[in-house]
Amino acid sequence: MTLFSELNDAANYDVTLDGTTKSFKASDGKVASIALDQATIPYATETEVKLVSKDINGVVLKELKTTDADAHYTFTIDTKGNGYTNGSKLYLNKVNDTAEATI
Repeated sequence: MTLFSELNDAANYDVTLDGTTKSFKASDGKVASIALDQATIPYATETEVKLVSKDINGVVLKELKTTDADAHYTFTIDTKGNGYTNGSKLYLNKVNDTAEATI
């Protein structure tokens, strides 16, 4: 995309190409928070857990699975013996089991 003016941080923009319009929210790309996409998962169910970084306005800058390689983030999950990981999925054995995510 070629821009003829600057985008405003957190502003919504529409881009139309060949009759198809897509909307997006602009971001300055500065990370304000990093968290898990979900802090609670169902027990006895393999559930994908991702790192999500956002800017100050809540715009998602990056979503990253534990299996994704990235030059800026290291993301691991330690089940502390309460279950297992299978690729980017976490499995906890029973209600109230916990795991530790390190970003």
